Amino acid sequence: MNTTSDSATGSPVQQLRDTTGLAGHPRGLTTLFFTEMWERFSFYGMRAILVLYMVAAPGLGGLGYDTPHATAIYGTYSMAAFLLALPGGIIADQLLGTRRAVLIGGIIIACGHFTMAIPAVPTFFTGLVLVACGTGLLKPNVSALVGGLYPKDDERRDSGFSIFYMGINIGAFLAPLVCGFLAEAEPFRNVLRSFGIDPVNSWHFGFAAAGVGMLIGLIVFWRQRGRLAHVGDRSAAKPAQATQKRQGGLLRTTVYIALSVFTVIGTLLAGSNWQNVLPFLLAFDALVLVVMMGLQEQLTAAEWKRLAVMGIYFVVTIAFWSAYEQKGSSLSLFAKDLVQRNIGSFLVPAAWFQSLTALYVILLAPVFAALWARLGPRQPSSLAKLAVAPLLIGLGYAGFAIMASSLYIGAKVNPLWLAGLFLFEVFGELCLSPVGLNLVTKLAPVKLVGLMMGLWFFGSSFGYKLAGYFAGFYMPVPARMTLLYGGIAAGLIAVSALLFLMMPMMRKLVGDEPAQAATHAH
Repeated sequence: MNTTSDSATGSPVQQLRDTTGLAGHPRGLTTLFFTEMWERFSFYGMRAILVLYMVAAPGLGGLGYDTPHATAIYGTYSMAAFLLALPGGIIADQLLGTRRAVLIGGIIIACGHFTMAIPAVPTFFTGLVLVACGTGLLKPNVSALVGGLYPKDDERRDSGFSIFYMGINIGAFLAPLVCGFLAEAEPFRNVLRSFGIDPVNSWHFGFAAAGVGMLIGLIVFWRQRGRLAHVGDRSAAKPAQATQKRQGGLLRTTVYIALSVFTVIGTLLAGSNWQNVLPFLLAFDALVLVVMMGLQEQLTAAEWKRLAVMGIYFVVTIAFWSAYEQKGSSLSLFAKDLVQRNIGSFLVPAAWFQSLTALYVILLAPVFAALWARLGPRQPSSLAKLAVAPLLIGLGYAGFAIMASSLYIGAKVNPLWLAGLFLFEVFGELCLSPVGLNLVTKLAPVKLVGLMMGLWFFGSSFGYKLAGYFAGFYMPVPARMTLLYGGIAAGLIAVSALLFLMMPMMRKLVGDEPAQAATHAH
């Protein structure tokens, strides 16, 4: 593709259509497809075995943590990986450019996974920090590169993102199968024994496999970097814009520093309970930031009301992901403890069940997209989909809680129960995900779109942390599981009911247009 650029951004003044790639798309899409596929392979591969490794007894190669401790770490890590997308985007915009941010982020991720492959507690936590930091740098910027491949208003854009997101889900599907087999499967442990390697170290081969996945993605990205030469440079504002940004940025910088100091002090005062206190401090920070920015931009009364509606959506997002992300924590432990996993003499790794959601998305996303397209103006509105999403996943958890209440000590359940719950989760996901960005861009005041997009990531990260907190109540005892999963179901159904009650008020502010279907990207 030939372009001429008017600044260091690499944004083209005249951008010709590149149709030399897959199915008439730009060649760079294939590069980013495989880069992100392998990055997601590394992310979901490590996460599939994370809680299982932490709760495994030291004699079995694990850390021997109790469930609340392990799931709290899981929630904090998952929250950080999403939350760090905010500074990751800023660093790319102001310092590195998106191309360099993706490359450096991938290198940090790979280093983190290989660090976790070393069997020691310090290396484990160091690796977690590196993976979270690298993910925050890579994740938002690789999606930005995809958008940069297309001229403005290119009709191929939606199709390109659908192809890109399919790569994400392929990586998420393969990762638990590979990393779970290396970490848990007895046949691989027998291979280690044959080489004189202690089989309890099998967990670290799973972590290493995640690192290999990221390394493959980096090789693809580097070898085909020429396809992306026209996108992803660091932005350079014009002098007048730079002056305006400096003037407007002084107050924001002061508030950022004050909030950061407040958060650090609050976290330190929380002591050993800091993991549970931190999300609430961050939520307060986010609220202050929105109010401050709204006052600075002199929002109208109507704009403040629309922001309040967005706040309702963020609450739904938090509730949804706190339930959805049980699959990597309490439901992973449920699979290990209570699911019948024997196929002949082979014991299916518990991590393998986490591949089901990605498989469902791959199979069902085209079906949902075709359904919405066929219904056209008769499809449910964006607000209706938003209300139905927690109801669907709530019904799945209600059925799961009823099943758990009928168990007896030592019983094993049919794996179809877990597969069915994951199916309801994906039904909800395919209703919620198309609404997200559509609702944010529709409701947010023009000058605050970037901030509200960042808070959309924050809402997801808060849900991940809450998922880890809820999972801490898991025990393989019928009464505890009924309370945990029944409580999650009741909360989600209540959120859905509240949304339906508030629908008339919200519809006046938002409108009632159907949301376009999309393939969800994690």
